[in-house]
Amino acid sequence: MSFKPLFDLKMLPLFLLLPTLSTVFLLGNERHVFYRSGHHSHVSAEHLSIARNLSIRHNFLMFIHLTLDTDGAPSYAAYNRHPIGGYGLIKLAILPFDDDPATQIYAARMLMLSFFVAAAILAYLSLSRLTAGRMVAATATLLAFSSYFCLYYNDMIHPKTGMGFFSVLLVFYGMVIFVQDGRFFQLLVKVWLALSLDWHVLGLLLPFIFSGLAMAIRKHHVPPSTLSDRFAVRYVLLGVSALLLGTLILTFNFTNEYFALNGKKGLTELPSYRSLSYRLGMSPSFNARHASQLSWQPFLEEEFRRIGLLSLPYVVLNATGMLNDDGTRPLRGQGFVIVGMVISVACLIGIARSRHRMLLTTLALSGFCWSLPMRHNTAFHDYEGLFHIGIPLIFFSHVIGWMQRRLGTEVIADCVIVATLTFGLSSLYMGRVGQNAEADELSEQLMADSEIIRNLTNEKTVLIFLPRHHHYTGIRSTREWEVLAQYFLAGSTTVSYGQIKELGHVPDFVYTLGHRRIEGAALLTPENRLAFLYEWNDDFFDAYRSFGRLLVRSNFDVYVDGTVLRYVKSPCSGEDWNATFFLHVIPVDVEDLPDHNSRQYGFENRDFYFGYFLSGLPIDRTCEAAVALPEYAVAYIRTGQYIPNEGRIWEETFSLADDPPSSAGKESSPLGDHPRSAESRP
Repeated sequence: MSFKPLFDLKMLPLFLLLPTLSTVFLLGNERHVFYRSGHHSHVSAEHLSIARNLSIRHNFLMFIHLTLDTDGAPSYAAYNRHPIGGYGLIKLAILPFDDDPATQIYAARMLMLSFFVAAAILAYLSLSRLTAGRMVAATATLLAFSSYFCLYYNDMIHPKTGMGFFSVLLVFYGMVIFVQDGRFFQLLVKVWLALSLDWHVLGLLLPFIFSGLAMAIRKHHVPPSTLSDRFAVRYVLLGVSALLLGTLILTFNFTNEYFALNGKKGLTELPSYRSLSYRLGMSPSFNARHASQLSWQPFLEEEFRRIGLLSLPYVVLNATGMLNDDGTRPLRGQGFVIVGMVISVACLIGIARSRHRMLLTTLALSGFCWSLPMRHNTAFHDYEGLFHIGIPLIFFSHVIGWMQRRLGTEVIADCVIVATLTFGLSSLYMGRVGQNAEADELSEQLMADSEIIRNLTNEKTVLIFLPRHHHYTGIRSTREWEVLAQYFLAGSTTVSYGQIKELGHVPDFVYTLGHRRIEGAALLTPENRLAFLYEWNDDFFDAYRSFGRLLVRSNFDVYVDGTVLRYVKSPCSGEDWNATFFLHVIPVDVEDLPDHNSRQYGFENRDFYFGYFLSGLPIDRTCEAAVALPEYAVAYIRTGQYIPNEGRIWEETFSLADDPPSSAGKESSPLGDHPRSAESRP
């Protein structure tokens, strides 16, 4: 009598893999806030807003926020260049917690981590069919997925970093089954599912279809069991079906956006089309503005830098001091480009010696087949490095396979232990990244304040009026605060911008941020500490403009507000938006200046172009810019307005410790009062 074993040893690597990968759910993910401030939380809040706004009420349009146009009709900040599937899954995850933003954030992050773990399992299943054994596949998977890129972006709420990453490895697993077992329909279904989630799978399909057609035509290097007259036809069918599905998705998106904007804009004027066009390199002005980043040499260097970072476990970067102080960014100039090149070459050598050259070449090239055609987009997003994951997977699997052949199978047990510890420690250290106590306190306070505001503003019109610099709010950039505000007010509130009074329709409330309340304005949330809601009335902006201490009254009024200088003019015109200012900060101690040139001149140059700092659109024909002051002790400040190549319009020198200078109605200072030197540059 034979007995079936209670445990199949073939499943052992998977049982080791699952608990190790699951540590990402436990380490550093207990917070219900966007605790990694900066680009990470900015992107998460933006895409969570899109998912939250997804509803039949708006015909399933994907948009970030809602505005009012010139005739009072709703207008959408549309985001329809991506498939709707990923946002639909996020919507399903957060739907049960509609009145609880904190739990929505946590649920969406857990969903992203689930896709990360699923992607790793798919990578293991693919490698177990293509390498020397399951233990080798498990070890290579753990090492590749312990990198900075994988662990830093695995909880970012974005269909690209979650579903996109998963869909590429899902389709690759389907390709492996198709080539080895001839099962075509399962591959077709996986491609359709992947395209409904994200576009990155197109970078994988491109080399697979072309190499598959070439091999089918030559009729060699393909097992006889899978090679037939219909084999080439299947590759053609795969490509055509992917192209048709992608076209249908974009057609739905753009048609939906066209009708949402009431047919007032043609195809080339749609926000999503314009966004897609510059990502495809069709905007000469965008290309010229970013020529240094889009040139081939710096672009390729950045690609290999990302491959290097994708191939080094985070625990190694952390232990060797290759990260900035808070662990959120790798330092430049650490040889990551060289590491990426070396690992890429080693990957190619491993592919050349493998009997699965077609599949491994497809996986290795998929990242480049996406990033090169889309370099006008990928050059500006570090997380695009995730899609080079095939290179470290192939590299580690061949290195471990080589060790097994040279040192015997006993070495695999040691490799598994090392890989498990590497992933666990990397996950632990990465879980601590961004856990800044002050940032956490601000996030939690903003969450609590916004919950009160949401209850007051349900179905009302709110003007989001934000300061233009992070020193005013404490830590985060204003753009990030703006996106967070849009998320906390999403779903039930119309957000209105623009010259409200001139348009004939006014908001019900004004939402603003800061540590200090605006005296003289009707505050509706006196218990709030960070986010405030004011009643809209004629006195609001008068109160806001008098918020700081007046230092200068000239062409522009200059106020000091805590650690920020505010430049205000009312009424203002389009010419004022293009104004240029010089701002020279002279410290008490010249050694406090940040660089050698500043110390040589004796002041820090903070010249600026007004439009860059403009606090939204002019409201009530009032222009305002906010510029942060340095943290060191300041002796006095010299500021003024000038026209390049013509001269200065006005100029003032003052000390923050003094009483406001009496300069009302004062004529502009003559140009000769102060030497014109290198500081007078925009």
